[in-house]
Amino acid sequence: MTTKNRNRKALFINGNRSGYSPAQIEHQTMTVGDLIAMLEDFDPDSLVFLSNDRGYTYGHIGDYDMWEGQYDDHRVYDEGDEGFDEELAYNLLGDIEEVA
Repeated sequence: MTTKNRNRKALFINGNRSGYSPAQIEHQTMTVGDLIAMLEDFDPDSLVFLSNDRGYTYGHIGDYDMWEGQYDDHRVYDEGDEGFDEELAYNLLGDIEEVA
């Protein structure tokens, strides 16, 4: 007999489509510091899900689904892209490992 997982703790994050570029919505989003402060209120063993389309579909967040980049009014720059500013960038993963 298979048992269903019931009443597992989870953190659901609504996926909001608010604009066509980060520059259009930078005043609406939170900082990494804000996110870390909010996450402190949740059970660290809770699973994290993205809720899309008011709960019609759900998504996961995996190890490689977060990255640090830069943006301007027209596009997002990833490390290695022409226009990526090395001095502005820092290693997010390294900073997290130092804190842990």
